[in-house]
Amino acid sequence: MPLAVGCALTLVVTVLWAVMVAVNLKVTPSAPWSVAVGGGLVAALWWHLSGGGPPASTRHRRSALLPRRALARRELRWSIAAGFAAMAAAVAMTVLILRIASVRTAALPPMAVESPRLALLYAAMAAIVAAIGEECGLRGYVQCAATQRWGQRPAWIVVASLFAFLHVGGPEFRILLPVYLGTSIALSWLVSATGSVVPGILSHAVADIASFSLLLAGAPGTAGPAVGATRDLGSIASAFAAALSTGLFVVAASRLKVAIGLNRDHSRDCPRTASGLGLSAHAPTWVGALPTSWCLVQREEESLLDRELAAELLFGHVLYDQSASAVARQVGTDDVLFRLRDGRAALVHLTWSGAPGSRTEWPATTLFASLDDAVANLDNDSRRNCCAATL
Repeated sequence: MPLAVGCALTLVVTVLWAVMVAVNLKVTPSAPWSVAVGGGLVAALWWHLSGGGPPASTRHRRSALLPRRALARRELRWSIAAGFAAMAAAVAMTVLILRIASVRTAALPPMAVESPRLALLYAAMAAIVAAIGEECGLRGYVQCAATQRWGQRPAWIVVASLFAFLHVGGPEFRILLPVYLGTSIALSWLVSATGSVVPGILSHAVADIASFSLLLAGAPGTAGPAVGATRDLGSIASAFAAALSTGLFVVAASRLKVAIGLNRDHSRDCPRTASGLGLSAHAPTWVGALPTSWCLVQREEESLLDRELAAELLFGHVLYDQSASAVARQVGTDDVLFRLRDGRAALVHLTWSGAPGSRTEWPATTLFASLDDAVANLDNDSRRNCCAATL
């Protein structure tokens, strides 16, 4: 069902926007009302996919299928850099292939030539609609569902195939197919690595706007294919830009992996006492009973850990639909202690996948009657306590 829903959402948003723009350009091209409507459309889409609105029975499931883990500053910086580099390489490769193949791209409408600023406004909104629709629908819903069913890499291939299908049309499709597939796999990797579609949305939108700007400037061949020395120089520049962007993607991706690893190793500035977090001196007794390898969760970490837990829970998991707040974590591992609303505690070994697993036992969880009981059963190698879910 999530696979079908993801595909349907992507198609509905794309088609609805295309119809609105077509009507707008035909009736009142100088009054871009479709831009405002499109902005409301994508805002409503994001709200609903994030778990807002009816039906209430699917809110948690909808929220879990949309990876949007809160990223630490360093993770956000390198994930955006990796996304921009991947899309820059895609744009450069597109320009290079079109130049080499001497393919004339589709002619721009007269309005784009007469009023380029207005055309750019339409293009910017189209880029945002496409980015949010495709990233949320394909690399959100479809990728999460496909990962649960077939595994991570097969899911990337499924998403890449659907992404390429959305771009069918025009004489350039066949020669640009490797670009579509490669770009989609790079963006799918980015979602799997970060647990968030936000970097992909930003880079996707910016790349689409840049591509239209190049078309507006006649870069790939809108005014006819370039010939002679001009064509050779443009091809060399495009090849260099593609190679440089690919190299930057590799560097940014490696730095991102390091940043994610650093943020999992919370050994720096890790308070183990109530005073370390500015808590009252009359803090619960379990705080002082934490083993030496455990520390309290700082305020800025709590939201990140809570979001990650919610994103990993599959329907049927012992914590599904439970309200949980992170209170402590073990340094050097992915073990986190959560307080439940009913007073119980849960020791969870997070997978940091940013998406539900394929089995209800993941992430591995052990329940305790209270935080005092949980801390009393912790030791400096608590991973042995987190071997299976307690059902």
